[in-house]
Amino acid sequence: GLIPVYDTDADLSWDADYVYYKRDVGVEAQRIDLYPKIKIALPMLSQYLETTVGAGIRDTLYLIDDNGDEAWQDSDTENRFLGNLNGEIATTLRRDFGIDSKGGTVWSHTLRPFVRYTYMTDSNVDTLPSFDSVDNVGDQNTITYGVNNFFYVTESGDDGEYERDYGYIKLQQNYDLRSEASEEPLSDLQFRLSWDPWRNMNFKYSTDIDMYENGFKRHTVEGDYRNDRGDLLSFDYLFQAGATDEDKDSSSIRLVSQFTLLYDFAAGYALERSLEDSVTIAEKISLSYNPSCWSVELVADVTPDNEQVMILFKLANIGSPFGVDLMTSSDE
Repeated sequence: GLIPVYDTDADLSWDADYVYYKRDVGVEAQRIDLYPKIKIALPMLSQYLETTVGAGIRDTLYLIDDNGDEAWQDSDTENRFLGNLNGEIATTLRRDFGIDSKGGTVWSHTLRPFVRYTYMTDSNVDTLPSFDSVDNVGDQNTITYGVNNFFYVTESGDDGEYERDYGYIKLQQNYDLRSEASEEPLSDLQFRLSWDPWRNMNFKYSTDIDMYENGFKRHTVEGDYRNDRGDLLSFDYLFQAGATDEDKDSSSIRLVSQFTLLYDFAAGYALERSLEDSVTIAEKISLSYNPSCWSVELVADVTPDNEQVMILFKLANIGSPFGVDLMTSSDE
């Protein structure tokens, strides 16, 4: 959720997640992940700079069932606590190009260079069950810099002229300030390209470039189509270079589809397949119910090493956090 804090430039946001990982073999766990964050704009620094600072705390609780796994027989619960600080300085420049016969703008270009700092404390727990990316959050002390280019076009419709996204070009890189990264502090240079030739169709290309030895490390090409009903059809191609000279390159394709049914129900199917090995990497079937402010989803996920069925609940902007109204001033 996201709400403003009284009559200030601060926003309070929070992520709350509960997952029950149940397996036939191997450690099981119930995981509760809470991540409240506060972010505030500092417009007084300059009228030409967009400056924000933020902070957050993240608490993750595990209720562990070893399920016959000897490595976890002495562990019933684990708790991970993390702290986060961040700040960003950016500026935005925009220029309109091309005037049609009616005096309207044909297309526009927005340029946004930025510098961002992120600090995340080290985990207070050495060993946690590993189920997904939430369990593998590491410490950070990083400066991120980049430049984003956004393009817009003005088109005519039944309701008159409107402006829509036409694409973007983004460049970004991190500089790691941690002592263990002192020999190679530069991250891969990230390049992202997006093109929207029509309102409901999008194509993307992305690549990561190693700054030291390996050059291009990955290429991704994506295409998707969405309609006004909420249906989605997406097709992706991914090439990943081997981490070392001995490791072979890999490539895969992925298909994602979702179709809206009656009464706020939707069905989805996703497939990812390796081209080198002709092996299915992952296959997922889902059925969801999506009212206006919450949803529940039944998911069957199959990989070569695991089969799982999950029920996912999602809430959006339900009530006030912890029973406290932070949206209005007390001076009314």
